[in-house]
Amino acid sequence: MERRKITPPETGVCMFAYNNDEIDYARLAIIAALHIKANMKNSQVALITDTTTEGYLSSDTFDSELIDSVFDYIIIKNINYERNVRVHHDSPWYTFKAQFTNQNKHEIIDLSPFEKTLLIDTDFLICNSKLDAVFELDAPLSMWDHALNLEFRIAHPEEQRLRSTGINMWWSTAIYFDKSDFCQLFFDLWNHIRNNYDFYKFRYGFPGVLYRTDYAVSIAIHILNGMMNNDGLVQTLPGEFMRFMDQKDNIVE
Repeated sequence: MERRKITPPETGVCMFAYNNDEIDYARLAIIAALHIKANMKNSQVALITDTTTEGYLSSDTFDSELIDSVFDYIIIKNINYERNVRVHHDSPWYTFKAQFTNQNKHEIIDLSPFEKTLLIDTDFLICNSKLDAVFELDAPLSMWDHALNLEFRIAHPEEQRLRSTGINMWWSTAIYFDKSDFCQLFFDLWNHIRNNYDFYKFRYGFPGVLYRTDYAVSIAIHILNGMMNNDGLVQTLPGEFMRFMDQKDNIVE
């Protein structure tokens, strides 16, 4: 089920939003879309969600004109429930657990209505026009492999490599891709890794039970590079590194 325009533009931004009992991803998606509309030239936005979350967006909670203005396409993709519980830190002193629905993120190459797509997480805010440049570059696939926090410090070691002596980590927070054969291969490989995640967790030696798309894309890129570190096969997004806020940060200003 889709709510979309007849002829989609060539370029645009996509997001997934599946609400749970703790986190209002739909509201986060609205905020992210408003930033896209305010700062980007390639500002068409497609939201992929389920029937329940779409019903929430269509309820009296939100102004219908706001929803129509921020989302050019709403694509319904219901998925089967798979337990994937994540521990969240709301400041350094409080934690809570919530379902983290991300198992179908690799399907974006089929779900996106655009020929060239920037896929972002709903908690990623675009505050300038730098990412517009990626649509003009001759690179089928781009994402970030470096990140700095709000104090310009590098990420925790487990956010740099899958383990201390493991492969480099790529961030799936923002992914640019086109619908080339190379990108189709990448997303098919990502799907294979997701379906065999326990094996690849053993093979690459990383801990934890949470399914992380950061790890899945990192393994896919490593395999596509012939089990070597990336050597230009995948480009980094404009800006060279991603800015992020750690959940344990206590934001004062």
